[in-house]
Amino acid sequence: IEFREPYLLDRDVGMGLGAFVFQRDRQEYDEQRIGFYNSYDKRWRTGLLKDWAAEVAFRVEQVKIDGTDWLTADEIKDDIGSHLLTSIKGTLVRDKTDSQWLPSEGNKIKAAWEQFGALGGDYTFSRVTGEFDQFWTVHRDVFDRKHIVQVGANIGQIFGDAPVFEKFYGGGIGSVRGFEYRGISPRAGWRKDRVGGNFQLLTSAQYSFPLVGDVLRGVSFLDMGTVEDDFGVNSWRASAGFGVLVYIKYFGPIPLSFDLGFPIAKDREDDTQIFSFSFGTTF
Repeated sequence: IEFREPYLLDRDVGMGLGAFVFQRDRQEYDEQRIGFYNSYDKRWRTGLLKDWAAEVAFRVEQVKIDGTDWLTADEIKDDIGSHLLTSIKGTLVRDKTDSQWLPSEGNKIKAAWEQFGALGGDYTFSRVTGEFDQFWTVHRDVFDRKHIVQVGANIGQIFGDAPVFEKFYGGGIGSVRGFEYRGISPRAGWRKDRVGGNFQLLTSAQYSFPLVGDVLRGVSFLDMGTVEDDFGVNSWRASAGFGVLVYIKYFGPIPLSFDLGFPIAKDREDDTQIFSFSFGTTF
């Protein structure tokens, strides 16, 4: 349940409120979350800070981990039970793209620092992330439809002792296609359980082009990256593939995405998945 007020007290300041309940049955453990967040944001439309936006968000969650057995990795067993998780997150964004849903020109920069334990709780650590995406229109056809090239990178580092349910995992749409969701991860235990990493580096390049009117677009892509225990690159993953974006008028500007990704460099313990699809989120 989410609520957003874009002009708090008739000012150019946004406020967000949200409450949520999740039940996720993961391969290694079951995860239950119930929580609340409150955020405030400011966007500058003129002056020296034009195109920049800042946000501060407060989060409180109760997280329960169970569903393990005696073969489960110790790194996961250490986090079994119920835990109070709190954080304060500050985010800076500069968006100079020409569209929120189908950017064709410009770039977007995003940097965030999230401090866990700032409001109390069972864990104290920091997570720093940065993202960059650049878009170019390289061709327009006779119907003025755009052929778009996109390159991007995503980097993240955790400082401190984070639980497995807050670490980085890679794979899937929005990460490295051709790999299973969370299929790129440091491993531990007899069954080589996925336990997450403290460092993440992901890169991508994509070319999208019109196929049928404004309803169907094709994409070809190259995704690369890694998730590691600590800062550094020890194993590099890469995949190439193609797919389609389907725009259904009933659903508005959010496309259905269908991709076929083929790993060309991987770690022997990674979980691969050739086909993936999404609609607003990752399946």
